[in-house]
Parts: sequence; structure tokens; C-alpha cells
Amino acid sequence: MPNPQNLKPFGKNNPPPGYGRPKGSRNRSTILREILNLEHNFKNPITHKEEKMEVEKAVDLALVKEALDGDITAIKEIKDSVYGKIPNKEETKPNPAMLSNEELAREMFERVVSVWESEQDRIDGIEWINNEFGVDVETLLKD
Repeated sequence: MPNPQNLKPFGKNNPPPGYGRPKGSRNRSTILREILNLEHNFKNPITHKEEKMEVEKAVDLALVKEALDGDITAIKEIKDSVYGKIPNKEETKPNPAMLSNEELAREMFERVVSVWESEQDRIDGIEWINNEFGVDVETLLKD
């Protein structure tokens, strides 16, 4: 543990150590963006002709070539880029704040029905949901 008597506040004569990225240095994404924008002569992997194009286009063409050769990962990457990523089940669950009372009651019923052990549990549960959400669960279930 440091001795508090030896500690000195940072100031003109006691600057903090130079941690972190140095001033003026660039982010990796900035450097990569510059590289991707460079033009160069590449062999188009689809037409097999020499073309002058940006590095980014050459990378995209290489990805398309891999997809055409049957690379499932490349196919998925292209589809995700073009059409958007397919959300997983957690992302598609409805937000309870956006549901109507009827939708909330139906959701609640579906969640708790599996834990009911007797007919009396079912009756009590339906009564609670009816009172809590101000809807008739029996009517909702017929829809």
C-alpha cells in the first residue's frame, strides 16, 4: 500500500505517466478505411480479367467468388450484409411495454399454464389474470 506522505498531486512539475495512445496516432479503423480506398490493379476473380479497382471492391469480389464456390460462411456474410442479419429469438420477443392488456394477459397465461398442478390452480390463475389485466382470459383463448 502506498505511503500517503509520498503521494504528490499531478501538476506542472509532476506530470502523469504517458498511458494510452499517443496524440496524433490514428485508429485502426481509420487506417483500414484508407487502405480499402486505395486503387490497385487486381485480377477480377469472377471475370478473370485485370482491372483497376479499389481494394474494398477486390475484397468484396473475393468474398463473392468464395460464395460462388460454395463457402457457406461467405454466403451468410453476403446475405447478412445485403439483407440484414436475421435476429435471434431473444431479439424478437415482444417488449411488454408495447403490448396491450389483452396481449399481456395472453402472454401471462401461456407462461403460467405449465406450472398449474390442479384445476383449482387454473381457476385461481385465470381469475388473477382477469383482475390484473382487466380482461377475460377465457374469451382471449377462444380467439
